Amino acid sequence: MPLPGENVTVDGNWTIIMDVDPAVCEFLTIDGSVIIPDTSDRNIECQAIWIRVGSLQAGSAATPFTHNLNIQIDGLKNDPGYVFDPSLEGNKIFVVTGTLSLYGTSPSTISANLTASAFAGNTSLTVDSASGWAIGDEIVIAPSFSSSREYERVSITNVSGNTIYFTPALQYTHYGAPSVTINNTYGILDTRASVGHITRNIKFISGPDSGWGYTLVIYSLWEGINYRAGQAILNSV
Repeated sequence: MPLPGENVTVDGNWTIIMDVDPAVCEFLTIDGSVIIPDTSDRNIECQAIWIRVGSLQAGSAATPFTHNLNIQIDGLKNDPGYVFDPSLEGNKIFVVTGTLSLYGTSPSTISANLTASAFAGNTSLTVDSASGWAIGDEIVIAPSFSSSREYERVSITNVSGNTIYFTPALQYTHYGAPSVTINNTYGILDTRASVGHITRNIKFISGPDSGWGYTLVIYSLWEGINYRAGQAILNSV
């Protein structure tokens, strides 16, 4: 097993079944196949990852990955960067010129609308559908009025039908109604605030220096006479 802080390369002739958490590495290059079985939660943490000519896979369209998978990219703003070709370099970066295939799970309702206005100070709201939402999940509430900054992110503490209880209390008021605003021969206008479910079991996470986020690049490049064209299938990630 590689030691913490090492540069790691998965050889092009290898197929790796990643059934344990790897050590925190410096730079992970994947030229072979890495498959994450759906047997337990998994964490991958590196300064940079390059799926060069290989693949990283968790789940499939038929059998989504049901455990938690966190891919954490570390690094500080002033850390030295990595050069992939003359047009692409950087730190805290995940580059795909091979294949990234991740299939996670999500609730049947991903986005809903408020069926009644939710006021500043409230710790509950009602939506037109909350199928699959659970305690501990996070939701976001869109702004309703003149300021685009009046969005909110809260954690669900209880679910009763389509009534959602959460913490912390709302800072702003969000418009809701039992039905759409206008529905006539010219079309439909719905000004109700949207509520989005954002908890997923497969996550890309920015490591230390939260003010310096990671970069995920699906990229194509020439290596000598070989053309590498990245491909990513990210379902419910």
